[in-house]
Amino acid sequence: MTFCGGIDEAGYGAVLGPLVHGGVAARDGCNWQAMMADAGIRIGDSKRIYRGGDGVGQLERAALFAARLSGWTGSDLKSFLSSVCGPEAASIIGRWPPTAEPVGLPLFGREPIIPPVMPGFQLYARVTMPGHFNSMLARWNKSELAMNRLHGIVGRMLRDFGQEGELIVDRQGGRAFYSAFLYSKFPRDFPMTVSESSERSDYQVGGLRISFLVRSEEESPPVALASMTAKYVRELYMNAFNRHWKNLIPTVTPTAGYPEDGKRFFGEISGVLSDSGIAADEVFRRK
Repeated sequence: MTFCGGIDEAGYGAVLGPLVHGGVAARDGCNWQAMMADAGIRIGDSKRIYRGGDGVGQLERAALFAARLSGWTGSDLKSFLSSVCGPEAASIIGRWPPTAEPVGLPLFGREPIIPPVMPGFQLYARVTMPGHFNSMLARWNKSELAMNRLHGIVGRMLRDFGQEGELIVDRQGGRAFYSAFLYSKFPRDFPMTVSESSERSDYQVGGLRISFLVRSEEESPPVALASMTAKYVRELYMNAFNRHWKNLIPTVTPTAGYPEDGKRFFGEISGVLSDSGIAADEVFRRK
Protein backbone atom coordinates (compact mmCIF):
# COMPACT_ATOMS: atom_id res chain seq x y z
CA MET A 1 0.00 0.00 0.00
CA THR A 2 1.12 3.56 -0.67
CA PHE A 3 0.72 6.65 1.46
CA CYS A 4 0.04 10.35 1.04
CA GLY A 5 1.82 12.85 3.26
CA GLY A 6 2.27 16.55 3.85
CA ILE A 7 4.85 18.70 5.67
CA ASP A 8 4.90 22.40 6.59
CA GLU A 9 6.62 24.64 9.14
CA ALA A 10 5.83 27.47 11.56
CA GLY A 11 8.22 30.05 12.95
CA TYR A 12 10.75 30.20 10.13
CA GLY A 13 10.88 34.00 10.28
CA ALA A 14 10.80 34.33 14.06
CA VAL A 15 13.63 35.50 16.33
CA LEU A 16 12.13 34.08 19.54
CA GLY A 17 10.73 30.62 20.06
CA PRO A 18 11.28 27.44 18.05
CA LEU A 19 11.12 26.54 14.41
CA VAL A 20 8.50 23.78 14.21
CA HIS A 21 7.87 21.35 11.36
CA GLY A 22 4.59 19.46 11.27
CA GLY A 23 3.84 16.33 9.26
CA VAL A 24 0.85 14.16 8.40
CA ALA A 25 0.87 10.80 6.63
CA ALA A 26 -1.94 8.38 5.83
CA ARG A 27 -2.18 5.16 3.89
CA ASP A 28 -4.39 5.10 0.82
CA GLY A 29 -7.98 4.48 1.85
CA CYS A 30 -7.53 6.00 5.32
CA ASN A 31 -10.44 8.42 5.48
CA TRP A 32 -9.20 10.72 8.23
CA GLN A 33 -10.61 13.82 6.55
CA ALA A 34 -14.18 12.50 6.83
CA MET A 35 -13.69 11.74 10.52
CA MET A 36 -12.46 15.25 11.20
CA ALA A 37 -15.28 16.78 9.18
CA ASP A 38 -17.85 14.68 11.08
CA ALA A 39 -16.37 16.05 14.32
CA GLY A 40 -16.83 19.61 13.07
CA ILE A 41 -13.08 20.24 12.75
CA ARG A 42 -11.98 22.67 10.06
CA ILE A 43 -8.82 21.90 8.07
CA GLY A 44 -7.32 24.75 6.06
CA ASP A 45 -4.73 27.50 5.83
CA SER A 46 -3.34 27.78 9.37
CA LYS A 47 -2.71 31.51 9.04
CA ARG A 48 -6.32 32.22 8.07
CA ILE A 49 -7.68 29.96 10.78
CA TYR A 50 -5.36 31.52 13.38
CA ARG A 51 -6.52 35.04 12.49
CA GLY A 52 -10.19 34.05 12.77
CA GLY A 53 -12.26 33.92 15.92
CA ASP A 54 -11.05 31.29 18.38
CA GLY A 55 -8.12 30.71 16.03
CA VAL A 56 -5.77 29.01 18.50
CA GLY A 57 -8.64 26.91 19.79
CA GLN A 58 -9.36 25.65 16.26
CA LEU A 59 -5.72 24.77 15.72
CA GLU A 60 -5.71 22.92 19.03
CA ARG A 61 -8.85 20.91 18.29
CA ALA A 62 -7.46 19.79 14.95
CA ALA A 63 -4.02 18.87 16.30
CA LEU A 64 -5.33 17.01 19.34
CA PHE A 65 -7.93 15.13 17.30
CA ALA A 66 -5.23 14.11 14.82
CA ALA A 67 -2.95 13.03 17.66
CA ARG A 68 -5.79 10.86 19.03
CA LEU A 69 -6.21 9.25 15.61
CA SER A 70 -2.46 8.52 15.75
CA GLY A 71 -2.78 6.74 19.08
CA TRP A 72 -2.08 9.46 21.66
CA THR A 73 -3.96 8.66 24.87
CA GLY A 74 -2.54 11.28 27.22
CA SER A 75 -3.92 14.54 28.57
CA ASP A 76 -0.87 16.76 29.03
CA LEU A 77 1.84 18.57 27.11
CA LYS A 78 4.60 16.08 27.89
CA SER A 79 2.69 13.07 26.59
CA PHE A 80 1.53 15.00 23.51
CA LEU A 81 5.09 15.99 22.59
CA SER A 82 6.25 12.42 23.21
CA SER A 83 3.60 11.20 20.79
CA VAL A 84 4.24 13.61 17.91
CA CYS A 85 7.98 14.27 18.31
CA GLY A 86 9.11 10.71 18.91
CA PRO A 87 12.69 10.13 20.15
CA GLU A 88 13.50 13.86 20.26
CA ALA A 89 10.73 14.63 22.76
CA ALA A 90 12.87 14.28 25.89
CA SER A 91 15.39 16.91 24.78
CA ILE A 92 12.58 19.26 23.72
CA ILE A 93 10.76 18.96 27.03
CA GLY A 94 14.03 19.64 28.83
CA ARG A 95 14.32 23.01 27.06
CA TRP A 96 10.65 24.00 27.46
CA PRO A 97 10.09 27.12 29.62
CA PRO A 98 9.64 25.98 33.24
CA THR A 99 6.18 25.71 34.73
CA ALA A 100 5.09 25.14 38.31
CA GLU A 101 3.03 22.08 37.38
CA PRO A 102 2.33 19.83 34.39
CA VAL A 103 0.47 21.54 31.53
CA GLY A 104 -2.88 19.91 30.85
CA LEU A 105 -4.31 19.77 27.34
CA PRO A 106 -6.43 21.16 25.83
CA LEU A 107 -5.04 24.52 26.92
CA PHE A 108 -6.95 26.97 24.74
CA GLY A 109 -10.43 25.44 24.60
CA ARG A 110 -12.48 22.28 24.82
CA GLU A 111 -11.37 19.04 23.20
CA PRO A 112 -13.90 17.48 20.82
CA ILE A 113 -15.17 13.93 21.19
CA ILE A 114 -12.17 11.63 21.39
CA PRO A 115 -12.03 9.45 18.26
CA PRO A 116 -10.83 5.85 18.01
CA VAL A 117 -7.28 5.20 16.86
CA MET A 118 -7.11 5.08 13.07
CA PRO A 119 -4.58 2.53 11.74
CA GLY A 120 -2.59 3.93 8.86
CA PHE A 121 -2.63 7.56 10.05
CA GLN A 122 0.21 9.39 11.79
CA LEU A 123 0.87 12.91 13.06
CA TYR A 124 4.42 14.24 13.39
CA ALA A 125 6.24 17.29 14.70
CA ARG A 126 9.88 18.33 14.89
CA VAL A 127 10.81 21.21 17.20
CA THR A 128 14.08 23.13 16.78
CA MET A 129 14.72 25.17 19.92
CA PRO A 130 16.60 28.51 19.64
CA GLY A 131 19.84 27.20 21.17
CA HIS A 132 19.90 24.20 18.84
CA PHE A 133 18.95 26.44 15.92
CA ASN A 134 21.87 28.80 16.62
CA SER A 135 24.37 25.97 17.01
CA MET A 136 23.40 24.51 13.64
CA LEU A 137 24.02 27.85 11.90
CA ALA A 138 27.74 27.05 12.17
CA ARG A 139 27.14 24.22 9.70
CA TRP A 140 24.25 25.38 7.50
CA ASN A 141 22.62 28.59 6.38
CA LYS A 142 19.04 29.16 7.52
CA SER A 143 17.41 27.58 4.48
CA GLU A 144 19.67 24.51 4.64
CA LEU A 145 18.94 24.19 8.35
CA ALA A 146 15.20 24.16 7.73
CA MET A 147 15.55 21.56 4.98
CA ASN A 148 17.68 19.26 7.12
CA ARG A 149 15.23 19.46 10.00
CA LEU A 150 12.39 18.72 7.59
CA HIS A 151 14.25 15.62 6.43
CA GLY A 152 13.91 14.14 9.91
CA ILE A 153 10.13 13.99 9.47
CA VAL A 154 10.51 12.48 6.00
CA GLY A 155 12.69 9.77 7.51
CA ARG A 156 10.10 8.95 10.17
CA MET A 157 7.37 8.75 7.52
CA LEU A 158 9.38 6.36 5.37
CA ARG A 159 10.14 4.14 8.37
CA ASP A 160 6.44 4.04 9.30
CA PHE A 161 4.89 3.75 5.83
CA GLY A 162 7.54 2.43 3.47
CA GLN A 163 9.05 3.91 0.32
CA GLU A 164 5.97 4.07 -1.93
CA GLY A 165 3.87 7.19 -1.85
CA GLU A 166 3.34 10.86 -2.52
CA LEU A 167 4.66 13.62 -0.29
CA ILE A 168 3.76 17.29 -0.67
CA VAL A 169 5.89 19.90 1.10
CA ASP A 170 5.27 23.60 1.39
CA ARG A 171 8.09 25.62 -0.18
CA GLN A 172 10.90 25.90 2.38
CA GLY A 173 12.91 29.09 2.91
CA GLY A 174 12.17 30.59 -0.50
CA ARG A 175 13.82 27.74 -2.41
CA ALA A 176 12.60 26.74 -5.87
CA PHE A 177 15.05 23.91 -6.64
CA TYR A 178 15.59 20.84 -4.44
CA SER A 179 17.47 18.30 -6.55
CA ALA A 180 20.84 18.88 -4.84
CA PHE A 181 19.27 18.47 -1.41
CA LEU A 182 17.49 15.26 -2.42
CA TYR A 183 20.68 13.84 -3.93
CA SER A 184 22.49 14.49 -0.64
CA LYS A 185 19.81 12.65 1.36
CA PHE A 186 18.86 9.83 -1.01
CA PRO A 187 22.04 9.04 -3.01
CA ARG A 188 21.13 5.37 -3.53
CA ASP A 189 17.72 6.21 -4.99
CA PHE A 190 19.10 8.44 -7.76
CA PRO A 191 16.49 11.22 -7.39
CA MET A 192 15.05 12.35 -10.72
CA THR A 193 13.82 15.85 -11.47
CA VAL A 194 10.34 15.64 -12.99
CA SER A 195 9.70 19.39 -13.32
CA GLU A 196 10.79 22.66 -11.70
CA SER A 197 8.99 25.99 -11.91
CA SER A 198 8.32 29.11 -9.86
CA GLU A 199 5.18 27.51 -8.42
CA ARG A 200 5.95 23.81 -8.14
CA SER A 201 8.92 21.43 -8.20
CA ASP A 202 8.41 17.66 -8.55
CA TYR A 203 10.92 14.86 -8.00
CA GLN A 204 10.89 11.07 -8.08
CA VAL A 205 12.94 9.40 -5.33
CA GLY A 206 12.63 5.66 -5.86
CA GLY A 207 8.95 4.93 -5.31
CA LEU A 208 8.31 8.27 -3.62
CA ARG A 209 7.06 11.35 -5.48
CA ILE A 210 8.06 14.52 -3.59
CA SER A 211 6.54 17.84 -4.61
CA PHE A 212 7.40 21.27 -3.24
CA LEU A 213 4.55 23.72 -3.78
CA VAL A 214 3.79 27.38 -3.23
CA ARG A 215 0.57 27.74 -1.18
CA SER A 216 0.39 23.97 -0.76
CA GLU A 217 -2.03 24.32 2.17
CA GLU A 218 -4.71 25.30 -0.36
CA GLU A 219 -4.17 22.15 -2.44
CA SER A 220 -3.26 19.45 0.07
CA PRO A 221 -5.26 18.61 3.22
CA PRO A 222 -2.27 16.75 4.74
CA VAL A 223 -0.12 19.88 4.34
CA ALA A 224 -2.89 22.04 5.82
CA LEU A 225 -3.17 19.80 8.89
CA ALA A 226 0.63 19.63 9.18
CA SER A 227 0.75 23.42 9.12
CA MET A 228 -1.96 23.69 11.78
CA THR A 229 -0.06 21.23 13.97
CA ALA A 230 3.23 23.10 13.59
CA LYS A 231 1.51 26.39 14.42
CA TYR A 232 -0.21 24.84 17.45
CA VAL A 233 3.01 23.40 18.88
CA ARG A 234 4.69 26.77 18.47
CA GLU A 235 1.73 28.47 20.20
CA LEU A 236 2.06 26.05 23.12
CA TYR A 237 5.71 27.03 23.46
CA MET A 238 5.12 30.79 23.15
CA ASN A 239 2.33 30.60 25.74
CA ALA A 240 4.73 29.04 28.24
CA PHE A 241 7.54 31.41 27.20
CA ASN A 242 5.42 34.52 27.72
CA ARG A 243 4.04 33.31 31.06
CA HIS A 244 7.54 32.51 32.30
CA TRP A 245 8.89 35.99 31.58
CA LYS A 246 5.68 37.70 32.73
CA ASN A 247 6.16 36.04 36.12
CA LEU A 248 9.66 37.52 36.31
CA ILE A 249 8.86 40.90 34.73
CA PRO A 250 5.16 41.75 35.31
CA THR A 251 5.31 44.81 33.02
CA VAL A 252 6.51 42.96 29.92
CA THR A 253 4.01 42.68 27.05
CA PRO A 254 3.67 39.20 25.51
CA THR A 255 5.13 38.59 22.06
CA ALA A 256 4.57 36.27 19.11
CA GLY A 257 8.35 36.24 18.61
CA TYR A 258 8.61 37.74 15.13
CA PRO A 259 11.38 40.21 14.24
CA GLU A 260 10.48 43.72 15.39
CA ASP A 261 8.36 42.79 18.39
CA GLY A 262 10.68 39.91 19.22
CA LYS A 263 13.62 42.31 19.41
CA ARG A 264 11.56 44.61 21.63
CA PHE A 265 10.70 41.73 23.96
CA PHE A 266 14.28 40.46 24.08
CA GLY A 267 15.49 43.94 25.01
CA GLU A 268 13.02 44.08 27.90
CA ILE A 269 14.07 40.73 29.34
CA SER A 270 17.81 41.02 28.68
CA GLY A 271 18.65 42.28 32.17
CA VAL A 272 16.84 39.45 33.92
CA LEU A 273 18.23 37.00 31.37
CA SER A 274 21.77 38.00 32.25
CA ASP A 275 21.10 37.77 35.99
CA SER A 276 19.60 34.28 35.62
CA GLY A 277 22.69 32.95 33.86
CA ILE A 278 20.78 31.96 30.71
CA ALA A 279 22.82 32.47 27.54
CA ALA A 280 21.28 34.82 25.00
CA ASP A 281 21.75 32.13 22.30
CA GLU A 282 19.31 29.89 24.18
CA VAL A 283 16.57 32.49 23.73
CA PHE A 284 17.29 34.71 20.72
CA ARG A 285 17.74 33.22 17.25
CA ARG A 286 20.55 34.84 15.30
CA LYS A 287 18.79 34.43 11.95
